[in-house]
Amino acid sequence: MKNSPISYLIILIVGITRVLYGQSHEGNFIPPHFYLAKTDSSAIPGLLKAIEKNVEKEKIAYFHLKAGTYYFEVADDLTRAIHHFNTGLKVTDSTNIARDNLLTICYLHYSRAKVFFKEKKYKNALKSLYRSLDAVEDINPGIIALIKYDLAQNYHHLGEYDHGLNYFKQVLKEPLCKDSLMFQISTNFQIGIIYAHRIFIYDSARVYLRRVITLSEGSYEKEYVPKAYKSLGSEHYELKNWDSLQYYFDKVREAYQQYNITLSPGEKFVNRLQETIVLSEVGIINDEEERYRQLLVDIRDLDLSPHNIGELYHSIYVNLILYYKRIGNYKKSTEALEERSTIVDSMRDELVKKRAIELEVEYETKKKEDAIDAWQLQAEKQQTINLLLIFSIGLLITLIVLGFLFFKQKALQAKFEKANLQQRLLRAQMNPHFLFNTLSTAVAMVHKKSDNAIAYLTRFSELLRMILNNSREEFISLDTEIEGLTNYLMIQSEFSAAFRYQIDVDPAIDQTEILIPQMLIQPFLENAIEHGIRKEQGTIILAIRKENQNLLHCSVEDNGVGWKNRVKKESITSGEHFSVSGDIVEERLAIFSKKLKADARMTICSPVNEAGNGTRVNLYIPFIEDF
Repeated sequence: MKNSPISYLIILIVGITRVLYGQSHEGNFIPPHFYLAKTDSSAIPGLLKAIEKNVEKEKIAYFHLKAGTYYFEVADDLTRAIHHFNTGLKVTDSTNIARDNLLTICYLHYSRAKVFFKEKKYKNALKSLYRSLDAVEDINPGIIALIKYDLAQNYHHLGEYDHGLNYFKQVLKEPLCKDSLMFQISTNFQIGIIYAHRIFIYDSARVYLRRVITLSEGSYEKEYVPKAYKSLGSEHYELKNWDSLQYYFDKVREAYQQYNITLSPGEKFVNRLQETIVLSEVGIINDEEERYRQLLVDIRDLDLSPHNIGELYHSIYVNLILYYKRIGNYKKSTEALEERSTIVDSMRDELVKKRAIELEVEYETKKKEDAIDAWQLQAEKQQTINLLLIFSIGLLITLIVLGFLFFKQKALQAKFEKANLQQRLLRAQMNPHFLFNTLSTAVAMVHKKSDNAIAYLTRFSELLRMILNNSREEFISLDTEIEGLTNYLMIQSEFSAAFRYQIDVDPAIDQTEILIPQMLIQPFLENAIEHGIRKEQGTIILAIRKENQNLLHCSVEDNGVGWKNRVKKESITSGEHFSVSGDIVEERLAIFSKKLKADARMTICSPVNEAGNGTRVNLYIPFIEDF
């Protein structure tokens, strides 16, 4: 079979298929790489400047990724592209990488693999792809699908078709592939190509290629329909089933016309070559030599890679030589063989020169990279020295600031202790008034041998115990203060002066979490009882509302004669008593205003009704919250 026409035909089919579907291995059929958006050329100078000055160091690796992507996808400068990808990876090796930056590492390895693939360094590409897969783990399922797709492509080019099929089939199970019809078509097509043109298992090839046709007819990727039909026809070409082969050729033409598919010059050229070969094999062609000679002329206008051009030349000359041998013209067969050798040698020389230029560029790039590394090492040393100097200065400044704060804290602590002492002294001034008045009432009841004296003293003792228990506390909970005020009002209303009272607290206030200074409200309840409604059967209302985030509005209102009328009717002593209580409260509120930075204050309104009677004291008491 080595020298048989069939062996040449098989070689030809493989070669033509590689040319026809070569673009699929260059990534054109892969879904758009959303993570590698092309960088606008106008942004490149600023990007390179940011890299040079190490602006936003945590983003330097990402900047190298963007710059490398530009040189790879837009400028087609593989040398600069691989330089930026490698430098970005060096940056990630020398810094503490957060979880978010794992994607950047993944994309850098993936992009390096793209460059290696384009340079036909498939083993290097595989290494980078596996590094990319290790970096991304479970962070981004979408990129995992693309990595596996490219793994399959590289194994395909290395001739390891089993590995290629395994990864392509894994891709079909990935969520990205299931969600993308384009990705499904591309992956099924690649599997069908391997079965049909690489390992020649046509039953499996038909399954995947017919699936491609079904999916493509319902999508925007109609160009896959004729390609799939063309691959299905390869089985019948090898088996010389000319009727079936003609059927698939007709299906290919119908698909081109039906879907209005525009072919590239390379695809049109390959179609012409395939048609000539098939017509020659069937034996229904009269101008076979002219067709091959015209193809040899037209191939010069194709913009394909030297590798693909070489395979096309080989295919044309193989079939031309077979034609000459078939008609017995061995002279022309020999001449065609010599022509092919000349062209192949010329192309080989061109490739050698190109490779020599690439090696020279790689050498110069390596020299530049070494120079950059040396400069970066020197810069890092200088940066370390600068950091030590800055650290030393910063440490000295920190010590000075800490010393200043220490002495300031001492002064504030002394000031606080002084304020706290003032508060305790003011409470000590206020409590005797309450105790004196209460004991006076008790003495009067005992003197009169009142039956209520024991009950009165019992409640008074409970109230006194509560006051003593809280005497050392600067702040007490609102519910505790209200409990004490309630006991006080009950004692006074039931045993001293008959009056009605009401305590109204906003239900939105959590009384257990609000802490207020104690004994600020009681003096005004006492004044209302003793001086406001002493001779009347009056009413006292205590209302508590939130004023803002750090003030409570507490109002004590009575319907007595009114403060102004009372001052006129009563003795100077009574007026002084009311004034002393108010002065003490105002002093305490002033201290709390400074301490808690709150607008604590009190106001007196009298009269409060149309009859010219009543007094309302408004207290704005600061509070803190206990969570």
